[in-house]
Amino acid sequence: MFIVEIILLFLLTLFIIRMFGHSAFSQITPHDLVAVFFLVIIATSPIEINTLSQAILGIIAVGGLHYSLARLSLLRRFHHLVVGEPVILIKHGKIIKSNLKKTRYSLIELLSSLRSKGYLDIKNIQYAILEPFGELSVVLREDAHPITRKDLNLDVEKTGVPITVVVEGIIQYENLKLLHRDERWLRSQLKEKGYKKLEDVFIATVWDKNHQLMVDDGSGNNT
Repeated sequence: MFIVEIILLFLLTLFIIRMFGHSAFSQITPHDLVAVFFLVIIATSPIEINTLSQAILGIIAVGGLHYSLARLSLLRRFHHLVVGEPVILIKHGKIIKSNLKKTRYSLIELLSSLRSKGYLDIKNIQYAILEPFGELSVVLREDAHPITRKDLNLDVEKTGVPITVVVEGIIQYENLKLLHRDERWLRSQLKEKGYKKLEDVFIATVWDKNHQLMVDDGSGNNT
């Protein structure tokens, strides 16, 4: 019964952690940390170890489970269940909103991860892939590598930095102030691109030099 309890709680805990999604492995939020903390306490509380033999059996059981799952994860079908699969979040410079929802990876987390890696312009990204353990892999377009024009001794046009002005239909007023623009200007620019409702805008950015507006509706199309 002791071994059965360990196996049951181990597998149940593994299942719950898998439900947390990819983002729980990449950027631990306060609620992620609290959830894991309580999960560990609750999962281990029913297990009482009173003798040395029980401790040895428990160690062997956990080690055996870990080894078995590691071996099973080498098989394609079990790998998907135990480890998960990489998911494409950006393809050809366009955000795939449905995959963000699938992985429970928020737009804010995506933008933060890209900035931390030095990628400011989404349209220069060929692929952004969320790996099974939460790491974000980024592949730039061939013509977007920063060293290309420098190596050719060409003048590099300074386009500035893209500033996010709309995130999931919500206007970022502080960023608009940085651009010396207001809501009326933003709505006018959005209407010119065919967006009459803010709810239809997944993310919109404005370059701080030429004030060019880029809009992505999250469906794989951007303007």
